[in-house]
Amino acid sequence: MSNYTHKRTDSGLEPIYKALKNTFEDLIKEKFFEKNGIVFKVIDHSEKLPKELEGAAKELSQLTKNGKNGEVTTLLGYSLEQDINEALSQDPKDYESFRGKLIFPDIDLVIRPYEMRLSGGPVYAISQAQMIILNKLNPEVKGEDLKRILQEYYQLKNNRINKSHNPHHSKNL
Repeated sequence: MSNYTHKRTDSGLEPIYKALKNTFEDLIKEKFFEKNGIVFKVIDHSEKLPKELEGAAKELSQLTKNGKNGEVTTLLGYSLEQDINEALSQDPKDYESFRGKLIFPDIDLVIRPYEMRLSGGPVYAISQAQMIILNKLNPEVKGEDLKRILQEYYQLKNNRINKSHNPHHSKNL
Protein backbone atom coordinates (compact mmCIF):
# COMPACT_ATOMS: atom_id res chain seq x y z
CA MET A 1 0.00 0.00 0.00
CA SER A 2 1.18 3.47 -0.70
CA ASN A 3 0.83 6.28 1.81
CA TYR A 4 -1.99 7.56 -0.42
CA THR A 5 -4.12 4.48 0.40
CA HIS A 6 -4.52 5.62 4.01
CA LYS A 7 -6.20 8.83 2.85
CA ARG A 8 -9.23 6.92 1.59
CA THR A 9 -12.47 7.85 3.30
CA ASP A 10 -14.60 4.89 2.23
CA SER A 11 -15.17 1.76 4.30
CA GLY A 12 -12.84 -0.29 2.09
CA LEU A 13 -9.75 0.05 4.27
CA GLU A 14 -10.99 -1.88 7.30
CA PRO A 15 -11.28 -5.25 5.49
CA ILE A 16 -7.81 -4.72 3.96
CA TYR A 17 -6.31 -4.06 7.39
CA LYS A 18 -8.06 -7.10 8.86
CA ALA A 19 -6.91 -9.35 6.01
CA LEU A 20 -3.32 -8.15 6.40
CA LYS A 21 -3.37 -8.74 10.15
CA ASN A 22 -4.77 -12.26 9.64
CA THR A 23 -2.15 -13.01 6.97
CA PHE A 24 0.68 -11.83 9.22
CA GLU A 25 -0.69 -13.90 12.11
CA ASP A 26 -0.90 -16.97 9.85
CA LEU A 27 2.70 -16.43 8.71
CA ILE A 28 3.76 -16.17 12.35
CA LYS A 29 2.00 -19.47 13.18
CA GLU A 30 3.43 -21.20 10.09
CA LYS A 31 6.90 -19.79 10.86
CA PHE A 32 7.17 -19.35 7.11
CA PHE A 33 9.90 -16.72 7.09
CA GLU A 34 11.81 -18.28 10.00
CA LYS A 35 11.87 -21.72 8.34
CA ASN A 36 13.12 -20.16 5.10
CA GLY A 37 15.67 -17.88 6.80
CA ILE A 38 14.07 -14.74 5.36
CA VAL A 39 13.94 -11.39 7.14
CA PHE A 40 10.51 -9.71 7.10
CA LYS A 41 10.28 -5.91 7.21
CA VAL A 42 7.45 -3.42 6.96
CA ILE A 43 7.74 0.16 5.74
CA ASP A 44 5.02 2.55 6.95
CA HIS A 45 5.37 6.28 6.45
CA SER A 46 1.67 6.87 7.09
CA GLU A 47 1.63 6.17 10.83
CA LYS A 48 -2.05 5.30 10.34
CA LEU A 49 -2.00 1.52 10.69
CA PRO A 50 -4.40 0.05 13.23
CA LYS A 51 -2.56 -1.03 16.40
CA GLU A 52 -3.44 -4.73 15.88
CA LEU A 53 -1.95 -4.73 12.35
CA GLU A 54 1.09 -2.78 13.49
CA GLY A 55 1.58 -5.26 16.35
CA ALA A 56 1.39 -8.31 14.05
CA ALA A 57 3.86 -6.69 11.62
CA LYS A 58 6.31 -5.89 14.44
CA GLU A 59 6.05 -9.42 15.84
CA LEU A 60 6.72 -10.95 12.42
CA SER A 61 9.70 -8.61 11.96
CA GLN A 62 11.13 -9.47 15.39
CA LEU A 63 10.83 -13.21 14.83
CA THR A 64 12.68 -13.05 11.52
CA LYS A 65 15.42 -10.50 12.17
CA ASN A 66 18.19 -13.14 12.02
CA GLY A 67 17.33 -14.48 8.56
CA LYS A 68 20.28 -15.08 6.25
CA ASN A 69 18.52 -15.93 2.96
CA GLY A 70 17.24 -12.55 1.86
CA GLU A 71 14.59 -10.08 2.87
CA VAL A 72 10.92 -9.47 2.17
CA THR A 73 9.77 -5.90 2.62
CA THR A 74 6.06 -5.10 2.67
CA LEU A 75 4.96 -1.56 1.95
CA LEU A 76 2.00 -0.60 4.14
CA GLY A 77 2.22 3.15 3.81
CA TYR A 78 5.28 3.87 1.72
CA SER A 79 5.78 7.40 0.43
CA LEU A 80 8.11 7.82 -2.55
CA GLU A 81 8.19 11.56 -1.86
CA GLN A 82 9.22 11.06 1.78
CA ASP A 83 11.86 8.49 0.81
CA ILE A 84 13.41 10.88 -1.74
CA ASN A 85 13.19 13.92 0.56
CA GLU A 86 14.90 12.03 3.41
CA ALA A 87 17.68 10.90 1.06
CA LEU A 88 18.17 14.46 -0.25
CA SER A 89 18.23 15.88 3.30
CA GLN A 90 21.39 13.82 3.93
CA ASP A 91 23.21 15.95 1.34
CA PRO A 92 24.32 13.27 -1.09
CA LYS A 93 27.38 14.24 -3.13
CA ASP A 94 26.40 12.43 -6.32
CA TYR A 95 23.79 10.11 -7.81
CA GLU A 96 25.37 6.93 -6.39
CA SER A 97 25.46 8.32 -2.85
CA PHE A 98 21.86 9.55 -3.29
CA ARG A 99 20.75 6.04 -4.33
CA GLY A 100 22.56 4.62 -1.31
CA LYS A 101 20.52 6.81 1.02
CA LEU A 102 17.16 5.65 -0.35
CA ILE A 103 15.29 2.87 1.47
CA PHE A 104 15.80 0.42 -1.40
CA PRO A 105 18.95 0.54 -3.48
CA ASP A 106 17.69 -2.30 -5.70
CA ILE A 107 14.66 -4.56 -5.63
CA ASP A 108 14.99 -8.05 -7.06
CA LEU A 109 11.38 -9.27 -6.96
CA VAL A 110 8.02 -7.49 -6.96
CA ILE A 111 4.91 -9.51 -6.09
CA ARG A 112 1.58 -7.94 -6.97
CA PRO A 113 -1.95 -9.28 -6.59
CA TYR A 114 -3.85 -9.25 -9.89
CA GLU A 115 -2.42 -6.02 -11.26
CA MET A 116 0.91 -4.63 -12.34
CA ARG A 117 0.32 -1.05 -11.15
CA LEU A 118 2.91 -0.15 -8.52
CA SER A 119 0.75 2.28 -6.53
CA GLY A 120 3.41 4.90 -5.86
CA GLY A 121 6.05 2.37 -4.89
CA PRO A 122 9.82 2.79 -5.14
CA VAL A 123 9.97 2.73 -8.93
CA TYR A 124 13.61 3.88 -8.94
CA ALA A 125 14.68 0.52 -7.48
CA ILE A 126 12.83 -1.91 -9.77
CA SER A 127 14.57 -1.35 -13.08
CA GLN A 128 16.04 -4.87 -12.95
CA ALA A 129 13.35 -6.56 -10.84
CA GLN A 130 11.36 -9.63 -11.75
CA MET A 131 7.62 -9.06 -11.37
CA ILE A 132 5.36 -11.96 -10.49
CA ILE A 133 1.61 -11.49 -10.46
CA LEU A 134 -0.23 -13.55 -7.87
CA ASN A 135 -3.76 -14.24 -9.06
CA LYS A 136 -5.15 -13.89 -5.56
CA LEU A 137 -6.05 -11.08 -3.26
CA ASN A 138 -4.49 -10.79 0.17
CA PRO A 139 -6.92 -12.81 2.28
CA GLU A 140 -6.40 -15.77 -0.06
CA VAL A 141 -2.56 -15.73 0.04
CA LYS A 142 -1.03 -18.67 1.91
CA GLY A 143 2.47 -19.84 2.71
CA GLU A 144 2.44 -22.31 -0.17
CA ASP A 145 1.76 -19.40 -2.56
CA LEU A 146 4.86 -17.63 -1.29
CA LYS A 147 6.91 -20.83 -1.64
CA ARG A 148 5.75 -21.20 -5.24
CA ILE A 149 6.64 -17.58 -5.97
CA LEU A 150 10.11 -18.02 -4.47
CA GLN A 151 10.68 -21.14 -6.58
CA GLU A 152 9.54 -19.31 -9.70
CA TYR A 153 11.80 -16.38 -8.85
CA TYR A 154 14.86 -18.58 -8.31
CA GLN A 155 14.19 -20.29 -11.64
CA LEU A 156 14.05 -16.90 -13.35
CA LYS A 157 17.13 -15.70 -11.47
CA ASN A 158 19.15 -18.77 -12.37
CA ASN A 159 18.19 -18.64 -16.04
CA ARG A 160 21.49 -18.53 -17.91
CA ILE A 161 20.10 -16.05 -20.48
CA ASN A 162 19.39 -13.54 -17.71
CA LYS A 163 22.88 -14.03 -16.28
CA SER A 164 24.70 -13.74 -19.58
CA HIS A 165 22.75 -10.73 -20.87
CA ASN A 166 22.25 -8.76 -17.69
CA PRO A 167 24.97 -8.44 -15.02
CA HIS A 168 22.38 -7.50 -12.38
CA HIS A 169 21.10 -11.10 -12.43
CA SER A 170 24.58 -12.44 -11.72
CA LYS A 171 24.63 -10.89 -8.24
CA ASN A 172 24.27 -13.11 -5.21
CA LEU A 173 21.26 -12.34 -3.04
